[in-house]
Amino acid sequence: MNDLVPGEDYTPANVLAKQGVRAIGCLAGGAGLLLLAAVGARFPIAGIAAGAVLGIVGIGAVISKDPDDHKPGLVVLAAGVLSVLSRVPGIRGFAGSLLGIGALGLIAAGIWNGVKFFRELKKRA
Repeated sequence: MNDLVPGEDYTPANVLAKQGVRAIGCLAGGAGLLLLAAVGARFPIAGIAAGAVLGIVGIGAVISKDPDDHKPGLVVLAAGVLSVLSRVPGIRGFAGSLLGIGALGLIAAGIWNGVKFFRELKKRA
């Protein structure tokens, strides 16, 4: 049963759901990167260990058979590599800056997807 008004241009429910999930995922990923950078700055060994774990998880997602896992896997792999590199003398500042920029980029993408999600959801109400 479709209770939507005929003739209105609505975003399909599956696209709307993907926007919502992407918004939450980006916001959580950005917050996680900020937390990872903070932990890595305070406790270098824990930051390196967390970066290594993220790198391994990212590699697993990249080599996964599901194509929807490849892009998030690359993001997680890059975050792990940057986390480890942010503890290496000489490139510490550059890698740490990229880690912060990545976190802010994910948060911005999460906000943008959230705005799109709520805008489309409001059309349905």
